Amino acid sequence: MKIQSITNLKNQKGQALVELALVLPVLLILVMGIAAFGQIVSEYVTVNNAARDGARYASVGYSDSSIVQIIASNISKDNLTITLSPSALNRVRGAQVTATVSYSVHVDIPIISAILPNPLRISAKSIMRVE
Repeated sequence: MKIQSITNLKNQKGQALVELALVLPVLLILVMGIAAFGQIVSEYVTVNNAARDGARYASVGYSDSSIVQIIASNISKDNLTITLSPSALNRVRGAQVTATVSYSVHVDIPIISAILPNPLRISAKSIMRVE
């Protein structure tokens, strides 16, 4: 009778190993997805803050070149695109100024980069009234 219980115990250890082998890849993909999502959200918040800062600087009278320089120095990304509309010469008090900032995020996780476009383009737009 004891021999049968030892055999059952060995079978259960094998069963747990098989279950782990089946569940582990799914869990790893889930964890990698959470990490990639966190990276993308972090980059979006950074780009959104940069657009808001650009609109604020433009609304109080900074020149376009100084706004681009300030935003680029704060973010320090290579492929950053900053667009201000209208230009500094055409801004009138009470009108709206729009700052658009876009950036390409490279997703480094292999499985996630196969699902999402790589690089993923993130952009944000902010509109403020010229003071």
